Amino acid sequence: MFAVYGLQGHYDASNIKLQMGFWEGTIVHEYVKHVPTRQILGNQINRVKLSKYLDKYDYIFWDFDGVIKDTVDIKGDCFKILFYDFGKNIYNKVYEYHMNNVGVSRYEKIKIFLSWCNLHSEETLKKYVDQYSKNVMQRVIDSKWFIDAKNYIINNYNEKIFYLITSTPKKEIDKILYEINFFKYFYEVLGWPSNKNEAIKLIIKTNSYE
Repeated sequence: MFAVYGLQGHYDASNIKLQMGFWEGTIVHEYVKHVPTRQILGNQINRVKLSKYLDKYDYIFWDFDGVIKDTVDIKGDCFKILFYDFGKNIYNKVYEYHMNNVGVSRYEKIKIFLSWCNLHSEETLKKYVDQYSKNVMQRVIDSKWFIDAKNYIINNYNEKIFYLITSTPKKEIDKILYEINFFKYFYEVLGWPSNKNEAIKLIIKTNSYE
């Protein structure tokens, strides 16, 4: 059996088969049902006893931002800084969009943000994506852990198969994981440009996970 543990909570196999859009999740474990995501992340996640929900699963897919490391606000701040020169209305709009679309890749987000500023060239997009990566990397490395998630992964990786699925670019998440000495705990790490939903569906199909 497999489970997905992400920003919207915990999903089991039957839910994934019914709702492949689970990263925006409407089907969640009753423990977090009807509780806003930010409340879960800000007030509850370090008190969640993951073993209660995850021990019965052999294969677990993990998100990174807001699940293993407390990076959601950090990344929002970096987006605001990137668009600070466009004024308060723009950078607040940028921050709000990020907070409501955490699982969307930075490439897609920045393309949208630049369109709000009437900037559309691929050269400009690349410049802003590269600058964002420079701004955010060390702050993610230095960010706080969600301790229960960290400990669960460390204590169970020999008995279970863990995948990390993130919208962070693959090269960047690899570097971050090496820097924080956490790469070895995952059977496979997938980052942008891999699509989260498609990556999970492919892994499940290829390995015949049930």
